[in-house]
Amino acid sequence: MKKLAFVLVLLAAVAMVAQQPTQYIASTNRVERVAAPTMSDVYCAGFITNQLVPETNFVVAGWSTPHQTKFADRDYIYIQGGSYAEGAELSVVRHLRDPNRYQAFPGQNRAISAVGEPYADLGRVKVVATRNNITIAQVKFACDAMSPGDLVMPYAERTIPQYRRDAPFDRFAVPNGKLTGRIVMAREFDVIMGAGRKGYLNVGSDQGVKIGDYFRVTRDYQISKMDPVDALSYKATTNEDTQKHPPVFPASRSGELPRRSLGEAIVLSVSPKSSTVMVTYSLEEMLVGDGVEMLEPLPPLPPPVENPPSIACSANPATVRVGESSNITCDAASPDNRPLAFTWASNAGNVSGQDSAGILDTRGAYAGPISVKTTVTDDRNLSAWALTMVNVEAPPPAPVAAMVNSIQFKPNSAYVDNQAKAILDDLALRLAREPDSSTAIVGMSDPRESKSLAARRSANAKTYLTKSKGIDPKRVDARSAVEAGKKADLWIVPAGASMTQ
Repeated sequence: MKKLAFVLVLLAAVAMVAQQPTQYIASTNRVERVAAPTMSDVYCAGFITNQLVPETNFVVAGWSTPHQTKFADRDYIYIQGGSYAEGAELSVVRHLRDPNRYQAFPGQNRAISAVGEPYADLGRVKVVATRNNITIAQVKFACDAMSPGDLVMPYAERTIPQYRRDAPFDRFAVPNGKLTGRIVMAREFDVIMGAGRKGYLNVGSDQGVKIGDYFRVTRDYQISKMDPVDALSYKATTNEDTQKHPPVFPASRSGELPRRSLGEAIVLSVSPKSSTVMVTYSLEEMLVGDGVEMLEPLPPLPPPVENPPSIACSANPATVRVGESSNITCDAASPDNRPLAFTWASNAGNVSGQDSAGILDTRGAYAGPISVKTTVTDDRNLSAWALTMVNVEAPPPAPVAAMVNSIQFKPNSAYVDNQAKAILDDLALRLAREPDSSTAIVGMSDPRESKSLAARRSANAKTYLTKSKGIDPKRVDARSAVEAGKKADLWIVPAGASMTQ
């Protein structure tokens, strides 16, 4: 009877297994799922960027210094550098380094350096007052404790992406041909990531990545060979003692095994070479070093019942130097053809707008990105807004004069010989190519020569340039110097530069 009962149980188990579906695509097998990113997710995620945050403005102390070195909500902090208006809001970030110097995968440090420097978001502060060139600010929102040495930069609003993924998840999805990259780092230097955790990819806006894009996190079986401990499994036997002459699948062919899809992540922010993502679906733990693949966007959501206006803006030029202006042009529309009104604001510089067009004036601003917020509102008080980024570069260095050549003269002579003429011919060609530049010819003489030779040498060189080569005499400054020498130095003086010698 015991054998019969065992057989019946075994047959029932086989029947249950035979009835299990073999469909690989499912929407109910996700281990973890998170909702849409919150404000804290976006403003506390951190970032990697190749556009370094200036280290001139930073936290130096606080209300209870020296006894307090960590500052959080409602604390007062003191900031050195910069000149901020009362009421201005600032972001506090930390330039990161890993004190453990641990690499989650071989070459991780090089991979991070290739896309930029990592920063942690610490929160936002509001300027209260300025005393003795020290700015006093109060912490309004803290992601983590702020410390002396943390950097301060103008606060810029960030877009909070809308959660849009609600599609079947394929564990064994084949490559879709879209952009691929890698998780090069995780927030707080974690190695393992799950739902809701933040990570940083080695692809960014230069590759077309946008806020709200989704990536599939993938892993192949080759990655196990990169870890010395995991690689030991490839050396262990996989056969059973009861198998007779089992065929062998060599470890060298592990790259042919199906790629595993571990979950999905949404892009929270982008920089030119990197993206910050948050894991939204997780089948199992993800590792720093896993691959990512951009997903096809889902069809657009149906328009809201209230039909608010829409707006999209662009800057021309998108990059200016300090003191220059950028034109902001917006396209706005109301689905219900309602009248629209526009308001303009920026986190630095001065912006003024007339309807859907605005001008950003960067005089008095610092080098770095400036965000311009344009809000469009209809007569029902339904609104939409768009952020336009303008990159502000430092002004170019002031032009300076530079010596480009010298003419050598024979003793007690101011004669411009053929060798000197060849040098002056080259100078004449350069002056023709640079119509805004001028030249200075500085003649010299030795102590045993006549003092007038210095002036005659420069004058003869000028005569050759103006009479023989047609250079405007106003562009040639002939002078002499007290230096000893049987020569005349030739200088190029760009527009705006001065000749001080």
